[in-house]
Amino acid sequence: MQITVQDEGRDMWQVYSSLKEYTAALEHCRDSLQRDCVYAAQVFPLALYTVFAIGRNQGFWSAMSYI
Repeated sequence: MQITVQDEGRDMWQVYSSLKEYTAALEHCRDSLQRDCVYAAQVFPLALYTVFAIGRNQGFWSAMSYI
């Protein structure tokens, strides 16, 4: 039996962003949406999850329309 670990660092950019280590987070981004989330998190810390949710889930605005 052999165990292979693949893609274990795929969300490290989120971990580093939550720790406010933005340089390391940018190094682990895989696409422009993730980089935009990190840049937004530097300006407004809650934006990390908001921007990511908007980009990945089109129903975000309908769920948050009461704001």
